Amino acid sequence: MKRDILLITLLLCITSLAFFLVNCGEEEKPVPNKAPTVKITSPTANAAINKGEMVQISVNASDTDGSVSNVTISIDNVEEESFNSSPYSVSVNTTDADVGSHTIKAVATDNEGLTATDQITVTITANAPTVTTADITEITGESAVGGGNVTDDGNEDVTARGVVWSTTMGPTVTENDGKTEDGTGTGAFTSNLTSLTGNTEYFVKAYATNSQGTAYGEEKSFTTGGSLATVVTGTVTDITHESAVCAGEVTDEGGSTVTARGLVWALTTSEEPTIESNLGMTTEGSGIGAFSSPIISLLPVVNYRARAYATNSAGTAYGESKSFGTLEGPPSVTTADVTNIDAHVATGGGTVTDFGGANSLDGVGVVWGKTPDLDLSDINSYDGFRQLYPFNQGGDNSFEVPLTGLDPGTLYYVRAFAGNDFGTSYGEAKTFTTGSFIVDTGSFTDTRGGGKTYNTITISGQTWMAENLAYLPEVCPSATDCGYWVYDYQGSVVADAIATANYDTYGVLYNWDMASQACPVGWHLPSRDEWSILELNIGMSYNDTYGGQYWAGTDQGGKLKEAGTVHWNSPNTGATNISGFTGLPGGECSVLDTFQFQGITANFWTSDGGPDDYYVRILSEGRAEIGHTKLWDIHGFSVRCIQD
Repeated sequence: MKRDILLITLLLCITSLAFFLVNCGEEEKPVPNKAPTVKITSPTANAAINKGEMVQISVNASDTDGSVSNVTISIDNVEEESFNSSPYSVSVNTTDADVGSHTIKAVATDNEGLTATDQITVTITANAPTVTTADITEITGESAVGGGNVTDDGNEDVTARGVVWSTTMGPTVTENDGKTEDGTGTGAFTSNLTSLTGNTEYFVKAYATNSQGTAYGEEKSFTTGGSLATVVTGTVTDITHESAVCAGEVTDEGGSTVTARGLVWALTTSEEPTIESNLGMTTEGSGIGAFSSPIISLLPVVNYRARAYATNSAGTAYGESKSFGTLEGPPSVTTADVTNIDAHVATGGGTVTDFGGANSLDGVGVVWGKTPDLDLSDINSYDGFRQLYPFNQGGDNSFEVPLTGLDPGTLYYVRAFAGNDFGTSYGEAKTFTTGSFIVDTGSFTDTRGGGKTYNTITISGQTWMAENLAYLPEVCPSATDCGYWVYDYQGSVVADAIATANYDTYGVLYNWDMASQACPVGWHLPSRDEWSILELNIGMSYNDTYGGQYWAGTDQGGKLKEAGTVHWNSPNTGATNISGFTGLPGGECSVLDTFQFQGITANFWTSDGGPDDYYVRILSEGRAEIGHTKLWDIHGFSVRCIQD
């Protein structure tokens, strides 16, 4: 019994060992990866799709031995959408698609990179438009009104539409007696049929064109009216520079009532005037008989022609043209917008649009004030005016002038004007409001000598020193002409002169030669015009600053003077110093070799004049104006530098 059990056990061991040796001696062969499957389920192959429709592209994709990692949908080899998970579907708008065949392709990729592809072909379709023809209305002997309605664009843009007509049936866009072009796109449109012949039958069709061709509406017919009226043009009379009068007469109504009559006119260089194309037209009642019409809005010294007209159901008839020429007259001018507006100044102007038949004008300009009724003949209607004369034709015939003496923060009216021997004309009134008077303060350090720092002011773009110049390379007594003096100092030691109270307060007195070169780099001795600009910017009128009078302006000197009587003698008339200029009465070193007038006057050199006398500006303790004069160059006066 034991031996049988041992034999069975031994056989089992041998069998297991053999199985192990067989299986360990051979490698297990791998199962190959299978490609995914992909199918375009929508749209169907060879589908016809109307242009403009939304198309839903749907794809099914699967992988039996793995997973689908990506599905890409493309149209005509251009990727439309890519998906990493289902559903695989995208909506496509075909509005911008070209008409014709297109290829839709789907590519599925599995998790091991194998791909599968499915593709179909579809067709985008379009048609010629659909259009209807409107009834013909407003029929006369020479015109009518038609039209149509594009009810469907055929899925392509309608690029042209209108009507065609002919005296034979079947007009087309290439064979017709007349054609209109009345826009693009869908919808209703109106067409004017012109240059028709009276008592004639016409055939009309609406048309519409897109990329697929031209379609036509139903054909309609109509017959034009009867004969035109007979009208005679009379003589042109009462001719002026801007108007005339012309008579006319309807002698025969032509079988139907004349519903309108009058005159039309144009330039002699233009085509004959008609009621559709003219420079002017009047309507003088209806029916048979004589009439008279004014011809208006003409230009001086221009040749025109006018003719009478009469309209009945057959159309419009015209009399013969009568030519005439207008006379010389006053000019025409328009007002420009006001620019460069500041507290006290601005720039106005205008353009001469007609010289009244002349080559030049006596003058042009601008008038301004606080009310709109500006008239040079009424001095109480305006605050100021500025004129340029004479004014010749050339360029764009525009002009500019300064508006000065304005009040800050004030509404003004302005009108351009132009005049000649026949009168003065005005442009339209325009308005502007002046700004606030603003002074910006600062400082500047002169690196020469001891490095003195000066206060500065900026008014409307000009930067001035707000202190008298104190540059002192040398000094001498009043009886010695070195060109540099300090008031009441009779020595020649610069340090001693600088130590005086007069130097500290009033600076240095210079003759003109030294003054012309005393300002530091970046600054200069102001010109007469630069002083004038300052005066305008603080409210002086143009006529005052450039008028040549000795004492100019009203209160502008007071605006420049230091207020009070600490340095100025009483009464220091009108001193407000609202400019921040802080004019000080430094006096002078006179030609009599003496110092005088400290506390009484401030004299400031300008760079203009010569060879022996130069322009100065003067402030006085007893006046609120500004003095303008010329004095010898050997005087010792104060200097205010202006920045370059």
